[in-house]
Amino acid sequence: MKLSRNVIVVFLLCFFGYLALAKLGLLLTVPPGISSAIWPAAGFGAAVACIFGTPALIAVFLSAFLSNLTLLGNYETWWVSLLIGFAAFVQGWLARRLVTQRKVFPHRLDKEWVVAKLLFFCGPVSCLASALIGVCSLISGGIVSGAEFPFQFVTWWMGDSIGVFIFLPITLFLLNAVPMSSTRRRLSVVVPLITAFAACFISLRMANAWE
Repeated sequence: MKLSRNVIVVFLLCFFGYLALAKLGLLLTVPPGISSAIWPAAGFGAAVACIFGTPALIAVFLSAFLSNLTLLGNYETWWVSLLIGFAAFVQGWLARRLVTQRKVFPHRLDKEWVVAKLLFFCGPVSCLASALIGVCSLISGGIVSGAEFPFQFVTWWMGDSIGVFIFLPITLFLLNAVPMSSTRRRLSVVVPLITAFAACFISLRMANAWE
């Protein structure tokens, strides 16, 4: 892949791609914390980490740090945003390590067991780390109380996992990181996932507006 030959291009792609999807995910936050019902950036971050490795992980870390710093607004607790950036880094690193060690990626996604393993390790498993680090950082910074840990943890973990289920395949296919038989086959995967996310996004925004 030509992108992998240019570290700067890879970094910029991953940084701004993650930042854009993070801003999108922040529109679906569940008060009183900043956990999102769906976090598209988690899927993008896991995908680019698997494809590009270290440059992508650094970009994800910085982008997550910046997006949360602007969200929280209180620059005295900048270290909370730094820890959340670290949580995104750990999630991507863990996802890459799990799927490469088990030879799930890179691999053709034409078998159900390959897809299931890829989504499982990049989603529910690696997202446990990001949810734990992220929620603990919010509690340490006084943004949420310790009593809210179960709710915030589950919301963060589920939001990240759903984001992986939707945006990991989309990112892999759009960046041509997995062999596909045809453009028609690629579209048959990407279009339904984008449509499903759009429907969920609109529904959640409407629900938040009614509240």
